[in-house]
Amino acid sequence: GLKKNKGIVIFALDKNFHFVLTNETFNRKKLMLVYKKIFSGLYGISKPISQKKYHIKLELTKEYADSMKSFHWHDTEKWVTMKNGNCMLHLTCTISREMIGFIANGLDKIKVVQPKMLKDLIIKKLRQTAELYEKNIAPDEGRANADY
Repeated sequence: GLKKNKGIVIFALDKNFHFVLTNETFNRKKLMLVYKKIFSGLYGISKPISQKKYHIKLELTKEYADSMKSFHWHDTEKWVTMKNGNCMLHLTCTISREMIGFIANGLDKIKVVQPKMLKDLIIKKLRQTAELYEKNIAPDEGRANADY
């Protein structure tokens, strides 16, 4: 949905979501332009770290890239095969927790080439994750979400 200030409201549709159907109607075509404008720059559905759009370059191993190319990641995605056989994924969008998750999910099969801010954030999150295991500490929601 849209807020009056044109911000997006996103609801998780899970077993805890309750709603009431009404007979009220609206013209969704009027809203589509606003939705497309807002979503065209976002990666994922969570609030981005900032509203800035970055030119993101991610290097993936050939095999991992081949398994990822069949999915739609963003409207700006562009895959380029590199001389070493790996693939470079180019995106122009915001940075969000979904992007961090996508990169972290690939572990050492995916590498952030740019921007430096994203590379630094991935390093920080991976260090925090390793620390959980090395020091045998419990996950902490506040610490985990501090960068988002």
